[in-house]
Amino acid sequence: MEQIEDGYLVLDESNHIVLTNPAANTLLGIHLPVSHEKTPLIKWQPDLFELIKFSDLEDGEEFTFESQQSLYTVHVRVKHLVVPEQALVLLILKDAQKLTQRVQQLKLAALGQLSASIAHEIRNPLAAIVQANELFNESDAHQQQMLTRMIRKQAKRIDRIVEDTLAMARNKPTEPQNIHLMEFFESLFEEDLVDVKHMIQLELSENIQILFDDKQLRQVLINLVRNALRHNASDIPYIEIKVHAEETKVRIDVIDFGLGVAKRDLSQLFKPFFSTEIKGTGLGLYLSHSFCEANHAKLTYVERQQGACFRIECSIIN
Repeated sequence: MEQIEDGYLVLDESNHIVLTNPAANTLLGIHLPVSHEKTPLIKWQPDLFELIKFSDLEDGEEFTFESQQSLYTVHVRVKHLVVPEQALVLLILKDAQKLTQRVQQLKLAALGQLSASIAHEIRNPLAAIVQANELFNESDAHQQQMLTRMIRKQAKRIDRIVEDTLAMARNKPTEPQNIHLMEFFESLFEEDLVDVKHMIQLELSENIQILFDDKQLRQVLINLVRNALRHNASDIPYIEIKVHAEETKVRIDVIDFGLGVAKRDLSQLFKPFFSTEIKGTGLGLYLSHSFCEANHAKLTYVERQQGACFRIECSIIN
């Protein structure tokens, strides 16, 4: 307890302090004797006492408050303790400023990684354009036509990378809403996937409701469906979408019958700019994964004996 950076404060149901560690004392600005009996929280930390009521504290609850004694901004996470014949709660305390700094450092690290990935992805087609341009004047008419097509193709690839990156950067705030999946899929097939709807078998037995941003769910499913169709076995003319409801969750599986994802690629699947396709930008699955996270849902890859299955899991509305 002495060496732990996080603060730990244990309270009983009367809001008396049962146990603290040095980090908690520092963050709260309290100076309890080395050996002390239970003492009222209000005596040592009135700012925190005003914010909490033992019976209302929920497991996993988080909040932040300003400690006038220590001048720290303290982040608090609640954890109920299972102790025989006692009702105790553990408050896990962190320096909120340090947390903010860590988040900022992670953002900067992610931005650096993303910038490096963008630079790498653009450099390859750009090098091809430069090389084709250098050869152009020395080539005959037929070769010039080939070089022109190559330049146009690589320029389009750069444009796709830029467009996908901009789509990721200008992500609008998530606006979850009640979605009736039966109506949603009808609309999706008629408006967004009309050219391939005859190649999709939908298995949805009841009109399930979920909470999700409509536009983001559309984008996720468009990406997954078109990916599945591109990778499907040539002798099977359809892919499947299976929707299965459990008590609290719904699973939406997008299934193809191709070769599946190689084991060596599994850890890279949802990283930006990872693609096994020559023409792919590698942002579709990354964006889909991000959209699901923003809606408190999960997008995972499920291994199958034949083909691939991408699964969306989210909460059901009863």
